[in-house]
Amino acid sequence: LFDNILIDIHKFKSLHYILRHKLSEKEAFQIESVLIDFLTYPKFNTEQILTNIVSGHHQWDEGIKTVDEINAIYDCERIKINNNEHLLLVSLNRSFDDAKAQGVYQRINIYEKTRQYWAIAKSRAAEIDYVLGVYHGIVRSVIKVDSYDWTFYDEEKKVRFSKERCCFHGTLIADSPYLNKDVSDYPFGSGGAIRYIP
Repeated sequence: LFDNILIDIHKFKSLHYILRHKLSEKEAFQIESVLIDFLTYPKFNTEQILTNIVSGHHQWDEGIKTVDEINAIYDCERIKINNNEHLLLVSLNRSFDDAKAQGVYQRINIYEKTRQYWAIAKSRAAEIDYVLGVYHGIVRSVIKVDSYDWTFYDEEKKVRFSKERCCFHGTLIADSPYLNKDVSDYPFGSGGAIRYIP
């Protein structure tokens, strides 16, 4: 399962073990992700023996969590909007799951998935304080907006849009009060991918 583990050869002899076999690719990735989490989680890996392991599949949304973190993800409170803050909800339903994302929806991280390419009114862009990435009705990312620009083209995927799309620039807020909140009171509407609040 591991082909990129660096071990200090002065302290350890490198051995190889097959932990499970007769697995499908999906099952192998799940086991790999669990083991990577277990061996790299700071509270467990106090010696920092494993130095260059890449996070496993779905580590961010399915990986190791404390009880409080699990409750925050699955027992979500309804969102409460702070006074005078203008929010843009954006749907991550086509980009959040890396295994299912295709084409222009394939992005390298949650920041890139949240910040671009949104078909919004130019008159509204300057009003937006925060962009909230929403996956299945729950806020999974929050960007504090510093600036924005417009484009007709995704250079990485070589895709041209029929109308200009907005790309936000800012800071991902890991401790935002909006994170992991239920926004079902603010539906996107049929086929919609954005929602302004207010």
